[in-house]
Amino acid sequence: MAGPKVIKRYANRKLYDTEKSCYVTLDEIARMVKEGTDVKVVDNQTKEDLTSITLAQILFEEEKKRKSVLPLHTLVGLLRTGQEAVTGLIDKTKEGAGRRVGKIETLIKAAGDTAEDRKRALGELLEGLQRNLEETQRSADEVIKQTVSRMVPMPHLKEELKRLKDKVSELEDKIGELE
Repeated sequence: MAGPKVIKRYANRKLYDTEKSCYVTLDEIARMVKEGTDVKVVDNQTKEDLTSITLAQILFEEEKKRKSVLPLHTLVGLLRTGQEAVTGLIDKTKEGAGRRVGKIETLIKAAGDTAEDRKRALGELLEGLQRNLEETQRSADEVIKQTVSRMVPMPHLKEELKRLKDKVSELEDKIGELE
């Protein structure tokens, strides 16, 4: 299997596709990624990996084109909690993967030479993988719920809603007095 497509970024900020030997734009890189191509953007001089920065820049440019589809409070919430949430999910996934590898090694050692022993060990392995997959999914769901819960409560909107309700009640009372 070949590695990712290498895109070199030059000091003049131009992006060069080393596979096709031509310059590319951020839009073209976005299209490649959306089509499933793995890309790696590297600084031509330092060889520093700039893939994350470039993909973030692409997301930023797409957001600008859409006239900010994401609400401001969501963007602020992502900035405040996004890194923590993503890091937590990655750590939990790595931890689960490490446990799975240990279980696989144990099952392989425990499996006997007979087809029945190997079948039993494979069944146990598949059951364990299914449980770990479900655990990882629950962890991902929890991280998403926590992130969204930090973003959704907008105290200023709740306060504004309460103020409007109070005003409606006040107006209802005045109308009742006038009647």
